[in-house]
Amino acid sequence: MTLPVREVRVAHFRSLEAIAYPVSDLDVFVGANGVGKTNLYRALELIQSAAANTLARDLSREGGLESTLWAGPRRRSAGAEMRLSVGLADASQRPSGQTAYSYEVTVGFPPAAASAAFQAEPQIRAEEVTLVGQTRRVRLVDRDGRVHHAGGWSG
Repeated sequence: MTLPVREVRVAHFRSLEAIAYPVSDLDVFVGANGVGKTNLYRALELIQSAAANTLARDLSREGGLESTLWAGPRRRSAGAEMRLSVGLADASQRPSGQTAYSYEVTVGFPPAAASAAFQAEPQIRAEEVTLVGQTRRVRLVDRDGRVHHAGGWSG
């Protein structure tokens, strides 16, 4: 089964502090140079890389994690990380266009206690696949750092 992307959310990636938008069958991005069109496209590629388990390699091609993080000012309490997510839905089965599944990944640097040799290597801090039903959300896969959790209900 192929599920098209119906929603994209990106936070703290290059020039994109936070963006969320619904995706249709055909989207065209128009704007002046330097407003983030290419960064949005690259964020979509990184979501695919995370799902395909090639994120570290593809981030290194982008210049490393440091060069892909939000370029603007950060609050002290905010960690240096990016969040990427997509909502997937089969329009023929869900005419309302609601998301049927969601995939979200949060990427940042390893904790300070990690080996000094790997401080610049990207680390998946959280990863989640959720089934969105009519009345509830079912978390199918939940990874918090290196720990994987399968199944469970979320409200």
